[in-house]
Amino acid sequence: MLLKNKYSLAIISGLLLSLAWPFTGSISPLIFVAWVPVLYLFEQNFEAQKGNRAIFLPLFLGLWIWNLGTTHWLFFVEESMGTKIFSLLSPSIANALIMTLPWLAYGFMRKYLGLAKALIGVVFLWLGYEYFHQNWELTWPWLLLGNVFALRPNWIQWYEYTGVQGGTLWVLLVNITLFRVLLKARTDDWKNALKSKRTVYFALALIAPIIWSYTVMPEEKEQGDLGVLVIQPNLNPYEEKFSSSAYPLQLAKFIDQINAHPSAELALLPETALQERTQYTLHNGEYIKYGLWEEQIEKSESVRAFKNKVLGYSDISILSGMSSQRMVPLPYEKPQEIRPVYETEKLGRIAYNSALFINNKEIGIYHKSKLVPGVEITPYAWIFSMFKEVALDLGGITGTLGTQSEREVFTSKEGIVAAPVICYESVFGEYMGGYINKGANLITVLTNDGWWQRSAGHRQHFVYSVLRAIEFRRDVIRSANTGISCHINQRGEVLQRMDYETEGSFVCYPNLNDELTVFAKMGDYLGKNALFLGILMIVMTLVKKVKANSVL
Repeated sequence: MLLKNKYSLAIISGLLLSLAWPFTGSISPLIFVAWVPVLYLFEQNFEAQKGNRAIFLPLFLGLWIWNLGTTHWLFFVEESMGTKIFSLLSPSIANALIMTLPWLAYGFMRKYLGLAKALIGVVFLWLGYEYFHQNWELTWPWLLLGNVFALRPNWIQWYEYTGVQGGTLWVLLVNITLFRVLLKARTDDWKNALKSKRTVYFALALIAPIIWSYTVMPEEKEQGDLGVLVIQPNLNPYEEKFSSSAYPLQLAKFIDQINAHPSAELALLPETALQERTQYTLHNGEYIKYGLWEEQIEKSESVRAFKNKVLGYSDISILSGMSSQRMVPLPYEKPQEIRPVYETEKLGRIAYNSALFINNKEIGIYHKSKLVPGVEITPYAWIFSMFKEVALDLGGITGTLGTQSEREVFTSKEGIVAAPVICYESVFGEYMGGYINKGANLITVLTNDGWWQRSAGHRQHFVYSVLRAIEFRRDVIRSANTGISCHINQRGEVLQRMDYETEGSFVCYPNLNDELTVFAKMGDYLGKNALFLGILMIVMTLVKKVKANSVL
């Protein structure tokens, strides 16, 4: 009876998905059966000749359990209870609602196209949904199905050809082939079902990608010659990190740590490590600025300290996160990014979550451009501006931040070409290909994952970097404020790491790679094509429906 109850089926699916996910169960093989209860749910509904309305609520419940189970850590922000509840429920509910759409479309196709075509259609639609969900302002790719294998790098070495969505395709195909075997056993018997071609297809779908992974796994490479210093300051983001009075001591400690490793080629500091207060005063009709203003960055306390106390004695390059601003003339092409400059209507301010690169030859700045919805950007502000008051203050600044249209890389004196990836950007595979195609031979991730205490949040974010290492065959080095800082090689293996809530530093020697993987060259071709084909199948279904109704 349990497996015939529509709510039970949906709940089982949600629990299996949650238990399969990294650090909320980490039982990865469960992902290969997690969608079977949902497929049974739709089949029962079809046989009962009921519409999607009859199963919408159980479907939503199952998907919400998955979202809540895997991202419950959003509750652990140190904010008011109202904000904690809002930050927990709003993403999980919204994402679960969006996730219902491919499945409701599956129910529609099941009625008019038949089972086989509907199963093909839901594969296209789910891949298309994942692609779309990475490329709009409400983006939240945390639960792309292919992310589930981040703890199993030996299974997914072929991500260099397909990206994470190859893993999504794998998950869906295994679940569908298993479902077909179970359907055969229900209408025939287990003996005949196990002897059928469907069982062979299931076995191939399950095992072939793992075999392929071991055949394409690159040989283990020796360490490189250039050292990268990784600093993990372990500053509480709710207290000391953004304290203007504490910042001079923080800066002095950064300088001491860099000077203690003069032979390193590159020093990494985490997201928003540089935190001077940006101020301005009007004097004789001109604005006098203090702090990290990008138009006069060389005058900032941080840059002057690096130049005078580090770069005067060393050839090291420094790559650090910072909170910066810029004054621009009005009108500006992106009015949603503008903040007021008092006493004038001719100027506006733009705040950035940035990366600063500095050595004896140059100063470069990169702006984080994949922003966290509700935290760093008010998505579709004309709709969601009402929620600004409950936005979390993550990263030192709230509201819509400034971005830049293209990725950028920074080159050290001896040839490290670093991708300055800032926090949330590291979750986006195709997006990060922009750095690789600009010539990056090393991925550096600057992040601050100290907002959610000792929960699954920072650990999931850390292990998603394993996926980027495999997709692009680049070493990944993370500098995280409170951890986990680490060095990951091109096979997705963690070579060095510093645990969460630990202060310190280490030097690693990455292997630099200039070759482009298939995924780097082609991007998310699976998602793009699937989105088109999924829409095409919806159109086919609508045509079938019209024809069926006209006959009646």
